[in-house]
Amino acid sequence: MLVRLRRKGEGQGLPAFGAGEVVFMTKHYNKSSEKEKRRSLRQNQTFLEEILWMHLCNRKCLGIKFRRQYSVDQYVIDFYAPELKLAVELDGGVHDEPSPKAYDAERQKYIETFGITF
Repeated sequence: MLVRLRRKGEGQGLPAFGAGEVVFMTKHYNKSSEKEKRRSLRQNQTFLEEILWMHLCNRKCLGIKFRRQYSVDQYVIDFYAPELKLAVELDGGVHDEPSPKAYDAERQKYIETFGITF
């Protein structure tokens, strides 16, 4: 989904982001197509995710807002702090296997292109 960004007053004689420049922004975060996946992950979180969430929810950690099961395109992050662009992942032993490890590396590299750090 592409959304055209406009500056206040655009179309009223004021320049929009420079001479003839058109700026587009693609929606990548919490897509509705990933909603059921996020909901399922929230309802079936691991014991360690539950414990961590108890300490992160409601700004309990240094007053920082964290979101649970936040998606960036098709990838879902366990916990995400938008103010800091910080992702927190809790991975079990299955992620030590070669296939999940490669997937996790590809996923992290993709998410980091949005300025999000792990």
